[in-house]
Amino acid sequence: MLALQNNPYAQKVNGCYVDSSSHYVTLEQRVNETLAAMPAHRLATVKQMLSSGLSEFYRVYGHTVKKWSDLSLAKSVLINLSDIYIDTTMQRTLDLHWVAQLIAKFKTTKVVPIQVYIDENNRLCAWDGQHTAVVLYLICVNIFKLDPSKVKVPVNIYPSNKKSEMRECFLDLNSSAGKLTLASIDHWIQQVFGVRIDGSTNPEWKLTEQKQSILEKYNLFVTHDKFFDTDMPGAISRLQEINKYDTTVIDWLCDYLSQVNQGDRPVIEKEIVMMSHFFGRCRLEGIKVTKAYIKKLAGVCLTLWDADFTPYGPFWAQVAYAYRNWHQSNPANAMTTPKASKEPLHGFPFLLAQLAKSMPDQPLPRNTSSSNFWPLAEDLF
Repeated sequence: MLALQNNPYAQKVNGCYVDSSSHYVTLEQRVNETLAAMPAHRLATVKQMLSSGLSEFYRVYGHTVKKWSDLSLAKSVLINLSDIYIDTTMQRTLDLHWVAQLIAKFKTTKVVPIQVYIDENNRLCAWDGQHTAVVLYLICVNIFKLDPSKVKVPVNIYPSNKKSEMRECFLDLNSSAGKLTLASIDHWIQQVFGVRIDGSTNPEWKLTEQKQSILEKYNLFVTHDKFFDTDMPGAISRLQEINKYDTTVIDWLCDYLSQVNQGDRPVIEKEIVMMSHFFGRCRLEGIKVTKAYIKKLAGVCLTLWDADFTPYGPFWAQVAYAYRNWHQSNPANAMTTPKASKEPLHGFPFLLAQLAKSMPDQPLPRNTSSSNFWPLAEDLF
């Protein structure tokens, strides 16, 4: 079995966390770099959405808004649009789908001043309002064909450049109505950067950073649908379990995942649910999980059902078959219809029974399922 030793895409994603210093880019760079980083099969869709959004803006405002000054933006300190820099380690990954929606439903009354601070090089760096800035930039260069260095936009300039403080403000502010609510992945990114760049000692953030280090060790990475890479090798798009368990469980889980994924597929949702539950129970019951234990476990899963936990894969098909036979063999179930759950409720008893058969020399956690289901011996793989 080969672990994910060579996973260039995971290395690329995780590489953004490696630099311990801030990285500043212009609005033009932010847009171009976001487009350039997209998988080719997603790029055309995003470009079409942006084009449609700009067309809708022109349809709504084309007859009344003839020049930049016709946009009734909120008054604050006015600076040149080109003078805004994006702190990529503080702002979430640019979501061009959201940008397209904002452009298509543009209203000047919704354009709030962009939050900026002045860095040590006297740059105006946005710590909140990236999407607003990009919306204005795209309208400026695509609708009005103007030079961003010659148009003014409102900003609020904050006297502090204490980034750890502004990072916490960013997380708090983006839970407000009218904002693109932060997903779990956005909190993850901010917390990792908060520790690695700002030197935050927040215990929760430090725990997240430790888990990120584990993912990097096994060439896995966390992501979200909005990044268009949930189908890439090593991608983990479900963070609930990663956030729930301690670093020991996450290390066991990632070791297992790196062995069964073998660099050619993402981590399946039901796979991470089932196996994190398994390792979580091992941890709780004090079962010694070694490298050899994980290797043997991965070998059983690969050999018997190709470690495939997809909803219609061989594991759940066998669970359903075993559950139906067990249900029919128990008179107490006579008044109910057999319906196997594709969750730990029925999956965990089956997994434990199978592992007891396939690796009888290894300790296993207790069955804690609330179901009475236990597969018949002949219904195992």
